[in-house]
Amino acid sequence: MDRVRLAIVGCGTISRLNAPGYLVDDRCEVVALCDPVRERAEARATEWGISPRVYTDYDDVLSDPDIDAVELLTPTHLHAEQIIAALNAGKHVSCQKPLATSVEQADRVVDAVT
Repeated sequence: MDRVRLAIVGCGTISRLNAPGYLVDDRCEVVALCDPVRERAEARATEWGISPRVYTDYDDVLSDPDIDAVELLTPTHLHAEQIIAALNAGKHVSCQKPLATSVEQADRVVDAVT
């Protein structure tokens, strides 16, 4: 794999801090944006000067065979389930802290990784 094909999941304010590094890294291509508000994802694509696929449903991201990895920039209470779902779909995962909202959730993430 020459370039990681990345989906940025969550296009709110925090995405403005995390996405720029991916956008300038030659080892990465942002191929998809996902946000429940389509217009927000489309606005980020315009702002960043890219033409990714835009999804409003995370399951659609996970079923896309052209996506290698996800960058989760979503609310904390979604992290554990989204990480586990991505791993089960065979995707690489980067998730902003915190990993989970409880030790039990974190343990489930660890189990999914191992």
